Amino acid sequence: MRLCEEEEAKHFTWDEGSATFLILENDRALDVGCGPTTKKEPSHFGRADVLVDINEELIEYYKDKNVTFIQAPVEHLPFADKEFEFVWCSHLLEHVEDPKIACAELMRVGNRGRIKAPAPVKEILWPQSYHKWLVSSIGNQLVFERKYGFLYSDIWNRVIWTEGMIELRKNGMRDLDVPVYARETIFDWEDKFEVIIRL
Repeated sequence: MRLCEEEEAKHFTWDEGSATFLILENDRALDVGCGPTTKKEPSHFGRADVLVDINEELIEYYKDKNVTFIQAPVEHLPFADKEFEFVWCSHLLEHVEDPKIACAELMRVGNRGRIKAPAPVKEILWPQSYHKWLVSSIGNQLVFERKYGFLYSDIWNRVIWTEGMIELRKNGMRDLDVPVYARETIFDWEDKFEVIIRL
């Protein structure tokens, strides 16, 4: 699949998702971890037929929409094996307790898909306390590394709040022309992939 700046957006329309990921009209697509965004507005993969999230508030939001929403954790997806042609999972796996179980479920229910997470450099420069893992990829391996303890230290906190870092945060990595693959781990998979855990 082609990697471009437009693909960084979490939401694709039905047509954009179909064309970008070669999803046929009768293929079923799943979005695992569909929202909400930081603005508390749901933001999902527009080509998805079924949306899954643990957030109970989304039940009300999606009840009148033309899409099926199911409340469930990624570790226990209530679907048959290979039920979906394509599985989208964006900015979810850095939160989970056990990435091996989560990834096994994605592979079980889907034939192929895309996984996105903050790139390690972004997580180091903008550490989020609720993220448990640094996520990267090497070939057909998705690598999860337990977040470094120093990211929670007073010393690192002073480093990342220097004047230059405050300016960097204000401008954002995108405005500095940092390429999407340096800001985001974007991992396309087909059939199966290997999960590496580094504690």
